[in-house]
Amino acid sequence: MTFPALPTDLQNLVVQFAYKITLVELQKDLFVIKEINSWNLDPRFINLRIWCDRTWGLVPNPLEIYRPLSLFRNNFILFNMALVERVLGKLDFRRKGVRYMGSRWDWLDYLQNWEFMGLFAVFYRDIKKNPRNLKPIWTGMPLLF
Repeated sequence: MTFPALPTDLQNLVVQFAYKITLVELQKDLFVIKEINSWNLDPRFINLRIWCDRTWGLVPNPLEIYRPLSLFRNNFILFNMALVERVLGKLDFRRKGVRYMGSRWDWLDYLQNWEFMGLFAVFYRDIKKNPRNLKPIWTGMPLLF
């Protein structure tokens, strides 16, 4: 989001007025948001509303309605990490079709960095195709409910 007809200093003033951040910070935020949206995560893994420390309230996710990412503690807050961990807990990692991208412990370790959610999106799309990838206790149940 730039205003090519305006000089850079004026662009910076507009962004500063609108969002209280610099133009460079806005461009970094938009790059991150564009990257996350390119992952095509299942919408259930994205929080609809998230806690904003500055406003002391719930606000729409910046992936839907832009707010500076600096308003939030970290980028993990954008995702429903409890659901991600629940999905990993239901998978039967003894099966070769589940284990091919790492063990459960590898995945829990990967997810210490929010950027691995893109890899998780690919993994989840592949895993959900076969209902036998669930632990026997979850057989017959949907992966997500």
